Amino acid sequence: MKGLRIFRHSVRQVFGNFAAALRVSGILYLVQAAVGLAVGVSAFTDREAMQGMMRRGEFPWLGFLVVLVVAIVTSLWIAVAWHRYVLKAEQSGVVPPFRGDRIIAYFGKSLLIFVILIPIAFVMVIVASVFVGPLAMSGMMMAAAVVGAFVIYLPVGVVGLRLSSILPGVALGELILGSRARTPGAGAQVSR
Repeated sequence: MKGLRIFRHSVRQVFGNFAAALRVSGILYLVQAAVGLAVGVSAFTDREAMQGMMRRGEFPWLGFLVVLVVAIVTSLWIAVAWHRYVLKAEQSGVVPPFRGDRIIAYFGKSLLIFVILIPIAFVMVIVASVFVGPLAMSGMMMAAAVVGAFVIYLPVGVVGLRLSSILPGVALGELILGSRARTPGAGAQVSR
């Protein structure tokens, strides 16, 4: 039940602070869209067009890389700014301040969480195959898909959500230990 309360609180945070959410993310999402339109992002979503460009050697790899980098940087920028707004009431102007050190740390921790989840997902795929194989061979494809998704995504999701609870502390630049936040050097005694 605590998880449901946390989820409801998160939804209320966004919709109860909708103007702030737009201030934090609006311009940055527009930048993502503008870059995507300038590069021609529709080519990346149209599978046949993309395969045709690859066969002809005309795939815009540089454009794809630019869109990807802009999307990652602006998404991390938004995440850090939102955590800082919600937890510190940090206000921003038209565009939230760019906190490169926090964005890099947030990216690093997110990547670390992803790397931790890969072997868990791999093991769960093996476990799921024990249950899914017989179901699929008996023609129960829908049941196999549901059981497979449940067996794989539930543990991966639980571990991923548990690990991602460190990300707000990363956005603030504070180390979260237990239920108390400590900044580096906190608790040091001052001698007189």
